[in-house]
Amino acid sequence: MFQEAQKDPRHKISAMDKIGLCFFMKGWFTDSIDVFTQAIETYKIQDDNIAKELRYNLACSYEEQGDTEKALEIYRKIAQLDFAFKDVHQRVDKLRNVND
Repeated sequence: MFQEAQKDPRHKISAMDKIGLCFFMKGWFTDSIDVFTQAIETYKIQDDNIAKELRYNLACSYEEQGDTEKALEIYRKIAQLDFAFKDVHQRVDKLRNVND
């Protein structure tokens, strides 16, 4: 249903986010990374809640895949826009300690 919904421009980004989350929940992190990356490239606004949500989900996918450096880079960019977004500041602190 989400794949069908993404054909409608009004629902495209939201549907892509949900598809990425479905892949994430299945443990298909490479696929979720692909979908979130594509959604970010398609979505033109860089700093609203939808953009932050897409980037957050992308970072979570990288983190679960084990690419903590890439996850940290994305979390840091979100924190620069909105330090209070979800648990971004905690994830940045945690990953900085892992990567040091």
